[in-house]
Amino acid sequence: MLSMTLWNSNGCARHTIEAITNSLPFSHLLFLTETWLLSPLRFPTNWKQYHTYAVPVDNTFRGEMGISLLVHPDCPYEVIHFPSTSPYVLTCQVSNTLIHCIYLPPALSIDEAIEVLDNLPVQTHPSQ
Repeated sequence: MLSMTLWNSNGCARHTIEAITNSLPFSHLLFLTETWLLSPLRFPTNWKQYHTYAVPVDNTFRGEMGISLLVHPDCPYEVIHFPSTSPYVLTCQVSNTLIHCIYLPPALSIDEAIEVLDNLPVQTHPSQ
């Protein structure tokens, strides 16, 4: 059975990822929101990583928003990542299940939020 965890990391420092992955219950997939992770940075871990990178914040060395997916090294399932142009979405497919991790910041208008949801992919990868 596939296990997943979603955690709002609220800008948690990259170097703490090992302590985080060791503290959480076992999960095949760990979705992190509000990573603040800027491209091309990655977490220092042996978990496979997919990112919707954060948006740079002016006059700082960090980002805002950002979504990451960490796949446990022992995950027995193939994970297919669907790159997105939206800063609010990270989409993947595991077997025949399509998964959207969405972070909608509080300042987003209702119309913008509906547009994000309306533009989510609804089909799985053709190879599945």
